[in-house]
Amino acid sequence: MRFDGAAQVPKGHIRLVLSLAVPGIRLRTDRDQRHGIRSVVCYHYFVVGILVMAVTKLITFLDSNSVAYSTIDHAPALTARETAAVTPVARGEFAKAVLVKVDGTLAMAVVPASRRVDTDKLARLLSADRVEIASEDEFENVFPGCELGAMPPFGNLYGLEVFVAEDLSEDDEIVFNAGTHNQSMRIAYADYEELVKPMLGEFATKH
Repeated sequence: MRFDGAAQVPKGHIRLVLSLAVPGIRLRTDRDQRHGIRSVVCYHYFVVGILVMAVTKLITFLDSNSVAYSTIDHAPALTARETAAVTPVARGEFAKAVLVKVDGTLAMAVVPASRRVDTDKLARLLSADRVEIASEDEFENVFPGCELGAMPPFGNLYGLEVFVAEDLSEDDEIVFNAGTHNQSMRIAYADYEELVKPMLGEFATKH
């Protein structure tokens, strides 16, 4: 992926957008033989623009429903368990979105970071013949603008049915990735349930 209009974009503007949109993102300084460093910088500008769109989509949805939220900036973390470790949230309270296939149809299962999806239990809950964890290749294009592994638990925004482990419903709040690996979001669980209308069930198990 490359954005060839790099020479037309002021470098200072690129750095300003980067610093405001995704704190901590690093620009590559390796030189591209055909396009030069500025095209590589603009590639990051293009990627950051997509990430901002994803976060904006979620925030717009929350604002349009008058839902209060707070954001948490933190060091980049690639897994929900790592994110819980670098945020002031217990692993059992941080929610992770896991993509599953229910009889071949993609769906989203949301469980605490300290637990995993028990596909057999979820299959029984749904009276499905088969539930399996989806591979990244099967959903990488479903969440435009979201970094892999950092999808917010709002599958409804992407046309997916959502299942939530009952453990999460016992907390007053729910904390989750906001679409990037260095920003999380916190809202009231009651608001989350009202917006997403997930199916609740016992399908989370310890690692």
